[in-house]
Amino acid sequence: MSEQDDAGRTPGAHATDDELAGLALGEPADARLEQHLAGCARCRAVLVADRRAVDAGRAGEPADLLRRPPDRVLDAVLAEVARDRPVPAPGPAPAVPVQRRVRRPVGRALATAGAAVALLAVGVLAGLGLGGLGGTGGGAVGDVLATAELRTLADDAPGGTAVLREVDGVPVVDVDLGDRADDPADGAGPGAYEEVWLLDPDGGLVSLGVLAGGRGTFTAPPAALDVDGVQVDVSREPLDGSPAHSGDSLVRGALLR
Repeated sequence: MSEQDDAGRTPGAHATDDELAGLALGEPADARLEQHLAGCARCRAVLVADRRAVDAGRAGEPADLLRRPPDRVLDAVLAEVARDRPVPAPGPAPAVPVQRRVRRPVGRALATAGAAVALLAVGVLAGLGLGGLGGTGGGAVGDVLATAELRTLADDAPGGTAVLREVDGVPVVDVDLGDRADDPADGAGPGAYEEVWLLDPDGGLVSLGVLAGGRGTFTAPPAALDVDGVQVDVSREPLDGSPAHSGDSLVRGALLR
């Protein structure tokens, strides 16, 4: 018979839907849950999706666009990720002040509110290898519209590539961090992860999703096919409950047609 903690939970078991939903709504996590999230990529991915859904819901977006991907899909995706990227060792979650993070406006040219919300569930799966189109993160087929050389913001060194493609009328973005692909998103505490964004010329931005293993294919807003001057940004994000950009950009590059 499996041992259970004071709350009746089996050690090592995934967080429940209710626990993750509570965290997404701002409820505090106990020490056991914090330790589990620090070492479980699956639960972190679900929590990121839940928090984005809550954020969009508070902004008044349609509820039917906020469905979370089925557990079987997340399990299959993370099984693929686990082959290439080890799960971080468990550790205490960082105490990061949320107030240091600044919410930036969603790009006016990149997406309407409805399109941005539709990307929430797709974006998380895309970064984990599904690409929103059933791909494996190895690059979607289709017409290449633009490419970007990603460079580090710290020292302007090469940091990977991004490719904008059109697949059956749908824009997708392939991101490959190259030599950085094997580096964890360290420096932001246990549970830190990398996230891909599109920045428009007006300073607005839209999240495409979580990047796992340094490579992924993402569904992009339709306007990405028409807007010039769009940049691809990869940020390092702490697991602190805020869906906004952390301000800690690792690499960035302009999509050139």
